[in-house]
Amino acid sequence: MLSSGGFGASASTGRLRRRGLQVVCAAEPPKTGRQPDSVKKRERQNDRHRIRNHARKAEMRTRMKKVYNA
Repeated sequence: MLSSGGFGASASTGRLRRRGLQVVCAAEPPKTGRQPDSVKKRERQNDRHRIRNHARKAEMRTRMKKVYNA
């Protein structure tokens, strides 16, 4: 049986269900448990990894071109 499509459509019954939509009333935003120093460190690590990954990907592309175009 084909579903009508869309987000949250149930294939078996054809009815729409809303999932993940909850109303939460809170006075303050939930805490993630991370300290500011650890967030800064994670940002520094992400920057280093991003640069390193880009260099590795570029090197792989270059080597592939040399192999396939030789």
